[in-house]
Amino acid sequence: WWWWPWWFWWWGWGWWGWGWWWFWWWWWPWWWWWPPLWVRPPDYGDAPDPPYPTLLANNGARHLNTDFEWLGPAVDREFSPDLIDLDAFDDGVTVDLASEILTFTVSTSGGLWRYGPLAPVHVHGWIDWNADGDWDDAGEMILNWSGYPGDGTWSGGDPSVTVSLPFSAPGVFPLQTWSRFRLDYAQNVESVRGAARYGEVEDHPLYSAPNPPPWGGAINVDRLAPLVLTYPTDMVISTVSIDFTPTVSNTVVWNGLIETGGSSVATIYHEPLASLTTYTVTVSAGQTTAGHWMPASVYTFTTIMGDPVYGVDLGPNQALSGLPGETVSYNLPITNTGNVLDTFNLSATGVWTTTLPSQISVQAGETANIEITVEIPPGATAGEMDVATITAASQGNPSATDTATLTTEVSLYDVTVSGTMTLTALPGETVTYTVFVTNTGQLLDTYNLTLTGNTWPASAPPSSVTLDVGAGASFQITVTIPANVDGGTLDVATFTAVSQGEPTQSASAALTTTAESVFGVAVSPDMAQTGDAGAVVTYLITVTNTGNTADAVTLFLSGNAWPTEVTTEPISLARGESKVISVTVTVPLTATDGTTDTALITATSQGGGAQAAVNLLTTANVPETGYSVFLPLIFRDD
Repeated sequence: WWWWPWWFWWWGWGWWGWGWWWFWWWWWPWWWWWPPLWVRPPDYGDAPDPPYPTLLANNGARHLNTDFEWLGPAVDREFSPDLIDLDAFDDGVTVDLASEILTFTVSTSGGLWRYGPLAPVHVHGWIDWNADGDWDDAGEMILNWSGYPGDGTWSGGDPSVTVSLPFSAPGVFPLQTWSRFRLDYAQNVESVRGAARYGEVEDHPLYSAPNPPPWGGAINVDRLAPLVLTYPTDMVISTVSIDFTPTVSNTVVWNGLIETGGSSVATIYHEPLASLTTYTVTVSAGQTTAGHWMPASVYTFTTIMGDPVYGVDLGPNQALSGLPGETVSYNLPITNTGNVLDTFNLSATGVWTTTLPSQISVQAGETANIEITVEIPPGATAGEMDVATITAASQGNPSATDTATLTTEVSLYDVTVSGTMTLTALPGETVTYTVFVTNTGQLLDTYNLTLTGNTWPASAPPSSVTLDVGAGASFQITVTIPANVDGGTLDVATFTAVSQGEPTQSASAALTTTAESVFGVAVSPDMAQTGDAGAVVTYLITVTNTGNTADAVTLFLSGNAWPTEVTTEPISLARGESKVISVTVTVPLTATDGTTDTALITATSQGGGAQAAVNLLTTANVPETGYSVFLPLIFRDD
């Protein structure tokens, strides 16, 4: 009776017993699919330990169940912290040190029934501002947030929410430090240490910009020397991004980037920069594999002259024609494409006589014109041509040269247009031009005639005229000035004759017609008023510009004996404009009843001297004064 229980236990649950076989047969599939919490690992942080509390031995932050709520898109578990900064899913928090904005995302498995005012999700965050290896100093907790679906920030029915909040950073903080963020459910964990039942912990390294380099904001930086950046941080810089403005071509070569334990030195090798040029360089450095980047740094500097660069551009090629014995003139552009003032030696090769200056000086980047003439020999025949090659060579670097060609051809066709080219008349009138077309070529020729560019009505010439050598023809061109145009308005009609024998030969004349300005002024009305002794009488007169152009009118006062005031400033009037002007007359205290005074106001045009006047008559109204005697009237009754 005493052995049976022991035998049953020994046989059934010894390591060879049937009880254990039964346990493993029933439990193993469930174990594999969903291990119990006491077997599944928690989520740890990944800040370096020491100095930060991350390892279990130092009571590091850990979250036992990550199945229901976490930070960011995903979360993982680990049996021990993945040091340093090797957690695969630290993806829920972003810290922008430059703008002092913190953004985090709360994600859930969808069981929103478990959240509410009494059981919210909590998120806390710390930054080690002084990089002393802990988050225990005053001001280092930067986040204390709680929320639940339907609270106003987190939409009801939404399994996740992203929140952005401001925080305050100290004025100066290390180039590298660490932050920790913890999400928990209904526990409100306000410590960077210890265990939480639910949620996730994320540790993030934070980086500020490198110290300003000596060339940041400097001037007179050697345009050929490398640019050096020093990052005083333990971070291993594996990737660097750089952008030059203006763009610097060629790939920038970096070295000294894989360095730890003190500083990382980046040397920027670049192509020669332009002289006396301001550059902006944007530099970003970080670890691509870890996804951590230092904030971009922007530097501006100005280069010195450096080595001079010489270059020249001549052209474009040109072609003109002329008569035998004529001299043809060219203006050939030359551009200094170097970076210094340069003087270019000029030369020409050709058969006909070509004249040009021996040299010309041009500032860097600027363009000038070279005046060149080519003389066509008197005995040259039609169609004969000469090609002059113009060469410009830099005195700074004689190998910097360029050439252009000037092709001059003999043409036996030529034409001139002459006559009176400027006429003036009143609006509404018609003017007549006499234009002469002369064949100055050496062959009979027909010329196409056109009149273009005018807006006022004008008579057109015949479409063409044929003229023998030395012969000419005259043409009457009429232009009518519109009646409503302002004086001084002009209209240009271009009369052109083009050779049919050689269309490159043409001549033209500009027929310029001007509407004559007419000046006129009117002033009204004549007026008469009365006033008591000592009173001021006011007259309002109207001054009108009756001319066809803008004018200024001056008022003159004459004929008056009593004090009278009127403006002496010129009155500006547009065409047809009127203005009302005030004139005041003061009746003297000594004036007697019925006494009069007349003021003559004359308006004079400043443009043409036209005049008009008004008379203003003022009469004194003074009551008679004296004593009256009243006597009694007595009647006698007889």
